[in-house]
Amino acid sequence: MVKADKIQKELLDALPPAESYEAAVFPTVEEQNANKTVVTGGWDSVVGANVQ
Repeated sequence: MVKADKIQKELLDALPPAESYEAAVFPTVEEQNANKTVVTGGWDSVVGANVQ
């Protein structure tokens, strides 16, 4: 969107620099689903909250 000049300058100025998140990795839905059991199964012991 930035390259296409689709973001208003005021909004762009409010964002952190691109270098801060250019290496971010977003898991696919399939990857999220595959890890759901691990996360919910270990959540109680790590966070101390009861996941239902």
